[in-house]
Amino acid sequence: MNSSTPVHKALAKLRSNLEQGQPYDGQQLFKTIYHRFRAQKKLQDCYKLLEEGARLQLQEGQLNCGVELAQMLIEAYVRDNASCSRDNMQRILYIIDAFPRPQTAADGQNDALEQCTKVTLSAIKWAKRHNNAATTVQKLHDKLAAFMWECHGWRGLGEVSEHYIRGKDMTGFAAGVFTHFSSTWLPLRSSALFTSMHASLSTVADLNQGPNTDGCHVFLGHISGAWQLSYGGTTSSPVPSHAV
Repeated sequence: MNSSTPVHKALAKLRSNLEQGQPYDGQQLFKTIYHRFRAQKKLQDCYKLLEEGARLQLQEGQLNCGVELAQMLIEAYVRDNASCSRDNMQRILYIIDAFPRPQTAADGQNDALEQCTKVTLSAIKWAKRHNNAATTVQKLHDKLAAFMWECHGWRGLGEVSEHYIRGKDMTGFAAGVFTHFSSTWLPLRSSALFTSMHASLSTVADLNQGPNTDGCHVFLGHISGAWQLSYGGTTSSPVPSHAV
């Protein structure tokens, strides 16, 4: 995963362009160097260049430029039939981490989240082309779900759960839900709320092929355990028996 000297030089030029307020000039230079690397069949340099460039543009708030380079990386993976190796997957995860967060507007729109979702779904589509990609796909769903949760909290529970249930981080999901509701004093003891969370997860499990149903049970177990620990099992009405 170490950058070659040509990649270091290209990054230095891009940083210089950004410091001078010329992100698009730097972007065009990056794309020119990328195509030069491809012509020379330096695929690893191609991948590293696009990863580092995307991360740098995103970290500097240049969303469109960063997303373009990220999509170019995924397209290169598809074109080259690149495997779901640890390094190839890690590049995508690093890019997702570089997206600005959270910056939700008053109307509920979050451009960074929307663009990150597009990039992640493209990466998932690439990964699914490979038979050994189950773990990669789960990690990508978990990463996107965590970003969504960070941006929207419990208001995005339905959409977030669709990705968590395709991932495997049920502990993280449960911890996020419980921490958020506890810190904002929302009525976690409400059986209606608990039923709503369970119904959301159950609906996703019914609608999708091959869902992480075991993980769903783990999630509910963590929520139930935290509930009992914090409130001694005292609720306004019983927890639904099918939810534990």
